[in-house]
Amino acid sequence: MNNRHLFLSPELLSRLRFTQPEEGVYYVQSVPSQKPRRALPEEIIRQLLILSLIHQYCYPENRIKVEFPAQMGRTKKRADVVVVGERDKAHLITEVKQKIDQDALDQLRSYLMVTGASYGAAVSAHEFICLKSEGGNSDRELADLPLSNGGEDILEMNYRPVVPQKLLLLPH
Repeated sequence: MNNRHLFLSPELLSRLRFTQPEEGVYYVQSVPSQKPRRALPEEIIRQLLILSLIHQYCYPENRIKVEFPAQMGRTKKRADVVVVGERDKAHLITEVKQKIDQDALDQLRSYLMVTGASYGAAVSAHEFICLKSEGGNSDRELADLPLSNGGEDILEMNYRPVVPQKLLLLPH
């Protein structure tokens, strides 16, 4: 298992918008098209992930969905962040957790299997684990997520690890 730390660039951090509509309650928003959400630790990481998908991995903002529904048997679960392709089919699924453990990876693998998404990532402030679905229950770990070509057809992917010029390591 790759325990690579999630590095965040100061440029991404500076793009987060925080508001305080009431005393002691803060909200965070990464892009105007997403609604502000309560600024809990996992939510801040999710918003930074959205910015990273847009600015570092070149995915179109209109293809990024938050709390994407996934049918799991009789219940409907919601994946944290999903990049959709044609016909709003999940292409890349991410789960944001405080800590990535076997349960988090099993949840991600379940989402990959039921949605048919090609890629997945489990993300915390300290870890970033990327998977490529090989079909069925099979997957393999990647060093990083693939880049989009920046166009509407996100299925034509380029691949290179993304490492920002200036790095900020979040403390444990």
